[in-house]
Amino acid sequence: MTTDAAIGHGTIFSVLTALPSTFTTIAEVTSIGPPSQARDAIDATHMNSPEQWREFIGGLKDGGEVAIELNYVPGSATSALLIGEIAQAAARTYRITFVDASVWLFSGIMTGFESEAPVDDKMTATAIFKVTGKPQAPLGPL
Repeated sequence: MTTDAAIGHGTIFSVLTALPSTFTTIAEVTSIGPPSQARDAIDATHMNSPEQWREFIGGLKDGGEVAIELNYVPGSATSALLIGEIAQAAARTYRITFVDASVWLFSGIMTGFESEAPVDDKMTATAIFKVTGKPQAPLGPL
């Protein structure tokens, strides 16, 4: 059986900048970490738990964070957009479009932006977004 694996080249990260559906692409992205989903484990152990084993119930779900890494170009439209995102208190809509055209949408707030300008390598930046609510897991091509 042959593999369905693919490289990420061509994946796009974008932000909804005008309603109803105008997304602006973040330029020169080199890596995207899609939402990492988790569920809290609530300790429900009681005095009569069988054989002194802890018991757990499922708690609230968390969409985690999304991290993107990119080539940092000071003064570029992308840099201005991302630096402006940190000032936004309200959640925004973000979209990851994979190479097969499937899409992952999520609402989130930008919680961090760090840039680096090393003496002997390209300048880079990392932007972190906290997912709020339920992310829409990858949908087929739109």
